[in-house]
Amino acid sequence: MDFLLQARKTAEWVCHNQHVYSEECVPGEHEIFCMMEDMNYGRFVRNYSIPERRILHFSTNWISGMTIYGLAALYDYFKDEKYLDTAIKGSYYLHALQNTLEGDPGYGAFNERIPANRWVAPRDGISAAWGLLRLHRSSKRQEWLKRAELYANWHLQNAFVDGYPAAYVMFDKPYKDTTVYNCQGGSALFYYDLFKLTGNSAYSDAMRLISDKYLEYFLNDDGSLEVVYDPVTGQRGSSDPDGAWEDMHKFNDDFSALALIATTQATGDRKYLESAVKYLNWVVSMQQSGGGFGKYAHSVSSCVAALNLLNLYLIDGNEKYREAAMKAIAHLDASVVLAPGDPVIDGGILGMSVCDVVDNIISLRVTMYAMYLYLLAGIIEQNIGISDLPEIIVNNPMFIGLKIKKDR
Repeated sequence: MDFLLQARKTAEWVCHNQHVYSEECVPGEHEIFCMMEDMNYGRFVRNYSIPERRILHFSTNWISGMTIYGLAALYDYFKDEKYLDTAIKGSYYLHALQNTLEGDPGYGAFNERIPANRWVAPRDGISAAWGLLRLHRSSKRQEWLKRAELYANWHLQNAFVDGYPAAYVMFDKPYKDTTVYNCQGGSALFYYDLFKLTGNSAYSDAMRLISDKYLEYFLNDDGSLEVVYDPVTGQRGSSDPDGAWEDMHKFNDDFSALALIATTQATGDRKYLESAVKYLNWVVSMQQSGGGFGKYAHSVSSCVAALNLLNLYLIDGNEKYREAAMKAIAHLDASVVLAPGDPVIDGGILGMSVCDVVDNIISLRVTMYAMYLYLLAGIIEQNIGISDLPEIIVNNPMFIGLKIKKDR
């Protein structure tokens, strides 16, 4: 497979299905008079039912942010203005979600789905801010950096439970649930990215604190992961350890392994890298013959695990990581929808509907992450020299293996 071509094919699905205008509102010289516009402008299709031929869900704050991130990465490499334009349109929805009035108890935070929510899952908000941060890096528009820092400053002051990001925060009332999740460990990679851009030590401190707590709470001695932890009671695990969502997050770690690698890169302390290697060795040991992982062999698990493994391959050159990544990509490829002439589904990737397993559902969760994976896989497949890559690609923390290989 031509992975660079597949990255573009996947992005085409994202771009084509972005909500911009209703069918009754045709772009043109008189569009300012159209009264059919709505607040979904810029949102992406999160889940699409192929049998029903209908949109099930639009993107929320986090999945919009990480889709913007992927589009920005593809723009950085291909310089296709369509990707940047689509990402910018996606940013307007995030603007509408962010609380920007000083004195508001949620000042700086993103509401979860609509402005009326008045709550956020802080890891989701990190993803929204991260998309804007990468859009700033691609375009140099200062507003997006300011919005990312505005969220980071709210997050540092309001979103931690015993040194680790909380699961949920309500802006107008207290919320007592102290349960935290392993997927929030990827927040450290956002702080690494923000620190590398700004030099603000508060961000590097947050990166290290989150990584330390992640190792304490979630990584087992054999390299496996717990998914749920309560730092108040010390209870690890949950009542549904074999559930689809938890099974997914044992292998789709939402970039926590890359965050550990980045923490070593920033601090020089090798314990974080060594912990990431321990985890990824466990991931390889759990790979099925068909290339998938876990009880449900989720497509998104194959996608993110492969991204992690390719980065580790770049770092230490061990072919077992590349081979495992290629098997995982082959498993992922089986979920890619091939329907030339039908852009509503062509290039999308089948996966979970929000957090449930449903047949024949195109999932943005895996489709947008696949943009990152296919781009890195294409760079490796075509043996593109690091000196020939744009610096913005080499310095992208999702491809941190490129940066470490260059610096060796």
